Amino acid sequence: MRTVPLLLALLLVLVVALLPCCVEEGAMVQIEYVPQSDQAIDCGIAGIAMLIKHACPEVGYGEIVSSLAMPCTCSYIPGSLASQATWLWDEDYAFQASLYGLEYVPSPHQGNATDEHYEEYLQEIKNSLDRGVPVMVGGWDLYYDEFYLDRLEGWGMGPGQAGHNIVVVGYDGEGIHYLDPGAVANQRDEVGNVTYFQRYDDFRLAVTSLPGPGTLHYCIYEKTDEPLPGDERSGLIRERNLAKFHGDPEGHTIRSMQRRTGTRSSGQRALRRCARILNQTISLRSSPRERLT
Repeated sequence: MRTVPLLLALLLVLVVALLPCCVEEGAMVQIEYVPQSDQAIDCGIAGIAMLIKHACPEVGYGEIVSSLAMPCTCSYIPGSLASQATWLWDEDYAFQASLYGLEYVPSPHQGNATDEHYEEYLQEIKNSLDRGVPVMVGGWDLYYDEFYLDRLEGWGMGPGQAGHNIVVVGYDGEGIHYLDPGAVANQRDEVGNVTYFQRYDDFRLAVTSLPGPGTLHYCIYEKTDEPLPGDERSGLIRERNLAKFHGDPEGHTIRSMQRRTGTRSSGQRALRRCARILNQTISLRSSPRERLT
C-alpha cells in the first residue's frame, strides 16, 4: 500500500523537474501606435514616438516630432514635415532621452552579423520586453517580410536594398511580434495598430542583411527620471534645431544649449515659425489613439 504514495511522490518530482521545459517563453507589451504618414513623418520618427509615449504618455506627439526633425523647406522630400537629412541618429536619440528622463540604450552589436552577436542581440531584445519595454529595430530588411516581398520583387529589388524601422512589442517560442509604422501608408491595413509576426529565421535575415551600421541595430529607452519641465524642453528643442539648421556641430548637446544667452536672431524667429506651422498641422489631426478608434 505504501508503494502508491511513493509512486505519486516520484511522479510529482518528475513533473516539477520537467515543468520549465513545458512552459512556453514569451512576453507582450501593449503600447500606443503611431503611424508614419506618406511624405511626412517617416518610420524612424513614428517608431521613436511610440517608445517615448510608452515611457511618458503625457508628452505630446507634435513635440516629439519637432524635436527630431525640422519642418522646413530643406526637407529631403519637398513639402514634407520632417527630414531625415537633419537627423544625427545616436545624438538625436540621446537628446530625446535627456528631455524625457530616459536612458538611451543603443545596440552594441551594430555592424556585426556573427552568430554570437546575433544571439546576444536577440536576447537583449527579449530581456527588454520581459521588463515591459518595447524596442525599435532599425535596418530591418523589408525583403524578408511577406507583405513587402512582392512589392520589392515587382520593383526589381532584392535583399539588402530597402531598410525599415519596426517596433518589437513581443516574442514567443516561434518568433517576434511587431508594430509596423508604415502599415497604413503602405496599405497593409486600415488602422495600423495591428501586431504582426515574424519567425526567428526570417527576423535574423532581416536584421543582418543590410550592409554597414544598419546590421543588428536597435533603440531602447529605459525610464530613469521625470521629464524636464515643458518650457525648458521647448527651449532646448528650438535651440538644437537652430544649431542643426546652421550646421553647428558643437551646438547639438543640451549642455552647450543651456550655456547660450543673447538676443533672438532672425534665424531663430524663422525656426519658430516653422515649429508653429508643424504644431498647427499636427493639432488639426486627432491623436493617434483617437484616429484608431
